[in-house]
Amino acid sequence: SENKEQERIENELLAKLVEQSTFTSIPNEMIIAEKERIIAETKQMVVSRGMDWEKYLEHLKKSEEELKEGYGEAAERRIKNNIVLIALAKKRNTTATEEEIEREFQAYVQYNPEATKEPESINRIKEHITVMISHRKSLGDVVKELTK
Repeated sequence: SENKEQERIENELLAKLVEQSTFTSIPNEMIIAEKERIIAETKQMVVSRGMDWEKYLEHLKKSEEELKEGYGEAAERRIKNNIVLIALAKKRNTTATEEEIEREFQAYVQYNPEATKEPESINRIKEHITVMISHRKSLGDVVKELTK
């Protein structure tokens, strides 16, 4: 589909931008925190599909700690991607509209109804959505400019 192709091009562009960027060493604390986020996202995905987390780990024949350790490279890649996306959105002054944020939030809540139980989690989710939209828009704009 057209969206899949757009996403593929954006991911390719992001990989090239990251490859051409110079990074100072990424603090270990950031990598540990990102691994924790990846585990939390994986756990949420597993549970949302009606599977038991412990059974999932048994199926993989890994402990949660072993699984987390295996996410080192992915965590570092995600951190670098985010650094590049933040810089790109800032340079292009890309922002999310209230309508875009609300639309994404409603879609998120549909799959994660428990997420709206606490006001601070709603704010955190909306902040995350705002950042994601501005990243996606700035990368999409660059792709459009390059493919004109």
